[in-house]
Amino acid sequence: MLQHHLSIRAILVWTISLFGLLSLLIALVTGSIYRDLTLKNQEQALERLITISSKELLNESRDLSTELGMSLQSNQALRKAVSSQDIVALQELLENQFHQYFMTAHVIEISQLTVFDAALDTLSHFSSNFDTSLSCPNLINEAKSRTGPERLKTLDALCTRNGLTFHSVLVPIGGLRIMGYVEITSAPVHFLKKIEQTLGNPVKVTQPNGSVAYQSSDWPDTNSLQNFLDARVELTNAFGEAVIAVSVCTHINTLFEELNQTRNLIILGTGITTLIAIFIALLGLRITTLKPLTQLKEQIQLMRKDPIQMRRSVDVRGTEETRELAKSFNQMTKELNELYQSLQDMAYRDKLTGLPNRNFFHARLDQLTATDTATPFSLLLIDLDRFKSVNDTLGHHIGDKLLTAAAERFRESLRTTDLIVLPHFCHEFQEKGDIISRIGGDEFAVILPETTDPKDIEIVCRKLIQSIKQNFQINSYPISIGLSTGISVYPRDGDDMHTLMRHADIAMYHAKSSRCGYAFYEPSLEKHKHIALNFESDLKLAINREEFELFYQPKLNRDNQVVGAEALTRWIHPEVGLIPPDQFIPAAEKTGLIHPFTHWVISEAIEQCLYWQSEYPGMGVSINVSAISLQDPELIDVIRTQLATYPINPRLITLELTETAVMRDPEHALMKLKELSLMGLTISIDDFGTGYSSLAYLKKLPVNEIKIDRSFVIDMTKDRDDEAIVRSIISLAESLSLTVVAEGVETEEARQALVNLNCDTLQGYLFSRPLQINDFLLWLKEKKSLEASNSAVG
Repeated sequence: MLQHHLSIRAILVWTISLFGLLSLLIALVTGSIYRDLTLKNQEQALERLITISSKELLNESRDLSTELGMSLQSNQALRKAVSSQDIVALQELLENQFHQYFMTAHVIEISQLTVFDAALDTLSHFSSNFDTSLSCPNLINEAKSRTGPERLKTLDALCTRNGLTFHSVLVPIGGLRIMGYVEITSAPVHFLKKIEQTLGNPVKVTQPNGSVAYQSSDWPDTNSLQNFLDARVELTNAFGEAVIAVSVCTHINTLFEELNQTRNLIILGTGITTLIAIFIALLGLRITTLKPLTQLKEQIQLMRKDPIQMRRSVDVRGTEETRELAKSFNQMTKELNELYQSLQDMAYRDKLTGLPNRNFFHARLDQLTATDTATPFSLLLIDLDRFKSVNDTLGHHIGDKLLTAAAERFRESLRTTDLIVLPHFCHEFQEKGDIISRIGGDEFAVILPETTDPKDIEIVCRKLIQSIKQNFQINSYPISIGLSTGISVYPRDGDDMHTLMRHADIAMYHAKSSRCGYAFYEPSLEKHKHIALNFESDLKLAINREEFELFYQPKLNRDNQVVGAEALTRWIHPEVGLIPPDQFIPAAEKTGLIHPFTHWVISEAIEQCLYWQSEYPGMGVSINVSAISLQDPELIDVIRTQLATYPINPRLITLELTETAVMRDPEHALMKLKELSLMGLTISIDDFGTGYSSLAYLKKLPVNEIKIDRSFVIDMTKDRDDEAIVRSIISLAESLSLTVVAEGVETEEARQALVNLNCDTLQGYLFSRPLQINDFLLWLKEKKSLEASNSAVG
């Protein structure tokens, strides 16, 4: 009976009305889904930031504690007290530390200082809260288990006691002859609470026993906590124990307001669409209306299954009313799509450079290798050379600007566009240009679609190298960097993302170690990469097995007379063969073996210099000293002992230090170099022009010589900028009465140009490569004979 009273118009009205309600329901569900996804992404991002910030701050705590420990272990009074086990003197020395700058300025919050003897039995301690149980048993046990050179390493760990967490750093006392240890125990909460300034959000730090060690003053109370997103990360120590928890909360009302506003717009648009549909139905245009509405319904169903369908538009056809309905729906989905893309963009674009990030790059690379019929392409993995020295010397803010500038030059050198397609849309990716991404730190990655010819790839690599060859001008600093590129080709070098990335990384490591700019992956490189990973363990054995050897490269004056030689260390590895120092010195520094290694180099070089005085009197030797070796408290005594053992004029011994080593701690460097200079040694600044040193400090330092970096000398006859830099450095040296050495002289044209500029000393492959001692002495003999023959003919 009810159906008898319903007209076709009423049926259409009811039908479209129900459809409108369904659309509103979809809008509400979609809004809830977007809100939940957004909150989840925000929480995960906040947890990652907490983890990263916590590690950085704990590293800062470790470094400051280590610095305090190194200062204590070099204290002669402390060494004497430990040696004599003078408990009263030790107690007084430890108590005095709590009145030093580290404590009074709250640089670090020391809880306890403990001194052990060589057997790690407690000699004395002093605690800020008189708690005598703060020593870390796990750390002490680990130190007791170490033997040989391992005992020289500084240890640190997070430990818990009575439900509270503390940070312990154990530093050996006495250098190679360990007479004891000093343990610095500090409160990690002192550093972890700095996350509040780092992230700009309230922070709460909770101890393992549940007590709150620190809570920001603006931490929300229980009633208002629902308006905040609370992310919590539990930190563990090296022994797998949960030691402390860090919570950070951020206000989410603004985000909810934006989402609600968008949802309301969606609801409003859906309502308007429904009203338009009813109006069309009331006109009775059933034939021209039902088909567009069916299409609209199907599109909404697709959107419910896959948000990517929001990018699609429905056809605009039918009567004017149905066309208007379709346009309104398309506008609504466009707005939804823009919102969705903006959320995706936050997850897949590098904020600093504007390039796609690692997530996008991996998704795109995975898509390109998804099928067996995928088009071949090339993968380039790029790492910036000397970027770390920029960060260490000029600061991370300059490093960030340098990364942005380098990214722009890379983009200009490639066939790229501004289009970035997010991973969810990769199956519709139609862009044929090159793809460049910043995948982390100073690493970039490039995909060259349909490019596998080595010649074409080399052209791109040379363009990238050329793009950064010209100095960057960042905040008035002229900065010179290079790059190393590893290349893998799909499918030749791998048929999946992970294999291609690993092989490109191996090739990049080879390019960096060989300084060839770029390198293609070859299976033979796998062995070298594997051996490189074992450098740290192999180094310990290499010193005992006497696998190191000094090579010598001659240095000549403007009259082509040999005036000296640079001692360059080579590692004769039993499997790899000859290994240059830039590959194993970082490992030696990391393991703490750099000090005994440097002592050996000094002894060998001075002994050899004395040996050749009988044939070549006045010919000196140059010895490279790293930044860490300059901090060695035994360096002065070792050199003094060697000079006493081998009676030689100290002025013939030149110590070469890089600008970075000097500028890392200028005040300490000034003190050490003055002491070395008073011994009569010649002091040289190596790689001058690449370390951004302060001329004010250079003027103060007791320097006798500056050495122009080879990167400026090699192309000085072709590059006007390099020639101008060399000219300026020589002019500066003359005004400061310093000797100038130019390394990297490889052509007669470069030698003549340097002579014309009044460069004092020259060094490079034009004269000789670094030679083993017997070959070097033979080279000297042949050169002396040739000069004698030329003199007789003259």
